[in-house]
Amino acid sequence: MSHPHFTRVAATEGYTPHRSFRPGEAIPVHATSRVSQVGVRVTNASADTVLWHASVSIDDHPVAERAWADGCNWPVAFEIPSDPNWEPGLYLVHFDDDSDDSDDVGNPAWFVLGGVAAERPLLVLATNTWNAYNQWGGRCMYSGAAHLSFERPLEHGYLLRPTDPDGFDGRVTSVVQGDLEHERLQRYQADHGVPLWTASSGWFSFERRFVDWAAVQGIELDYALDIDLHRDPGLLDERRVLLTVGHSEYWTAAMRDHVDAWVDGGGHWAIMSGNTCFWQVRIDDHVMTCHKGMARRDDPAMDGDRSTLTSMWSDPIVDRPENHSIGLSFTRGGYHRIGRAVPDG
Repeated sequence: MSHPHFTRVAATEGYTPHRSFRPGEAIPVHATSRVSQVGVRVTNASADTVLWHASVSIDDHPVAERAWADGCNWPVAFEIPSDPNWEPGLYLVHFDDDSDDSDDVGNPAWFVLGGVAAERPLLVLATNTWNAYNQWGGRCMYSGAAHLSFERPLEHGYLLRPTDPDGFDGRVTSVVQGDLEHERLQRYQADHGVPLWTASSGWFSFERRFVDWAAVQGIELDYALDIDLHRDPGLLDERRVLLTVGHSEYWTAAMRDHVDAWVDGGGHWAIMSGNTCFWQVRIDDHVMTCHKGMARRDDPAMDGDRSTLTSMWSDPIVDRPENHSIGLSFTRGGYHRIGRAVPDG
């Protein structure tokens, strides 16, 4: 199979299994490369300091026909020996071409270190939403996919992207007067080769800004991912504050169960994300499923436990609207200022 251009833009790409680790754990990186010798640099996403580096040989591997749904299944190319003293946070794995001293020939891989400082506010990165918008491999949940694997790279733009001289960096913001069609955003994406959906999701657009602000304020954070909140009923034990920031749109039932029970028991949830808890998803191993608008037609849950239907949480069949957890509803009026979707509010 030939490689679609949108699938293999970078010469070197990779991903980490599970994506969530504790400081001191070895972190395997599954990768592919069309470069003979690759330099690897690990940095905290909030700083430029290189914490670990190595020169490695990485083989070139094919992209599966349904990589978006089935994952890449690339072998482990190398391991990163994280240090027990590394701070909780998002870490980037940069790839350079060692053969000609050029920089950043690859799209960075990433991982998170966390779960080690219960006294700190816990920032849960909205990685279900990152996955839903990530079209690496050919599709995402906005271009016809109902099943998406976490075991694939993120497209260029979710973790890093350039900033124009006027400060614009390609995120969706409140509609500027006279720019209902987001023409400025379209020009930015065309100029920099940034994929469409990166404007609506990802570290660079949302969580990064909050983390930078928190650092200035002297607020130390702990970190987790959506999958941690989904799998670990005790993740919030002994926590005082939970933070969701930016765009936390895709939630499993287990995530809501765990957070609802913790809030009912006295936990404090600071919600600084729009469109929170809009879609229900199911996660099986490394695959996230959401049939969205086609759920009543395509989701097998229609013939079983309909409360697990991967539709809107506000779907009467699901009968668990988001305001039951967050106190507000995006479903009713959330698109008022997006184009002309709800012209009368």
